[in-house]
Amino acid sequence: LQAPLQSVEGICVNDVVWHTGALGDGHTLKVLLNATLSWQYPVQQVRHFLIHWRHLRGPDPRIPSGPLTLIGRSYSTLYRVVELEVPAAPAFIELVVEPVSREGFRVPEAQWGRRTLSYSASS
Repeated sequence: LQAPLQSVEGICVNDVVWHTGALGDGHTLKVLLNATLSWQYPVQQVRHFLIHWRHLRGPDPRIPSGPLTLIGRSYSTLYRVVELEVPAAPAFIELVVEPVSREGFRVPEAQWGRRTLSYSASS
């Protein structure tokens, strides 16, 4: 038997850069997030980490949270999010770090790390 895996802790979001622009129709605004995620976890216990994101909510509370969407994989406790298209401001999004055991099994969601970002339009 193996010792139970730990929870991902201490997720930090650094080096945040936002880009905005118009979609092909020239009117709809798109927002792109660039940021560095870091966290604490004993890397000898995992094969890799899966990085996900989802839209939590925006100005209309009647719109439910979106599903988790995989954006990448990391073999260390560091990941650079590059040009992730997110909902136009104001909004809340969640970045999620999922450890995958050395045997390739998913760990319980309660042990994943989560960080919420809130952002608004600049004036």
